Amino acid sequence: MGYPSGFNYVTGALELVTVVLLARLRTRRVGCLVGATVMGAATSTLLLHSEHAHAVAPAVVLLGRMTPKKLLT
Repeated sequence: MGYPSGFNYVTGALELVTVVLLARLRTRRVGCLVGATVMGAATSTLLLHSEHAHAVAPAVVLLGRMTPKKLLT
C-alpha cells in the first residue's frame, strides 16, 4: 500500500515549484501554501503508516512555519 511508482517525481516537482514561488516576493504567499501542503501531506502519510519517528521532521517544519512571529521575538 502506498503511492504509485514515480510519485516521488511529482513530490520533487512540487518542491521545486515551491522554491521558485518563494524566491519571488509577489508569489511568496502561494509558495508558502504549496510548501505547507507538501509538508502536511508528507506528515499525514508517515503518520498513517505508523512511521512516527520519520514524521517528526516534516511536522516540525510545518508547525515551525505556522508559528506567529510574535511568539518568536
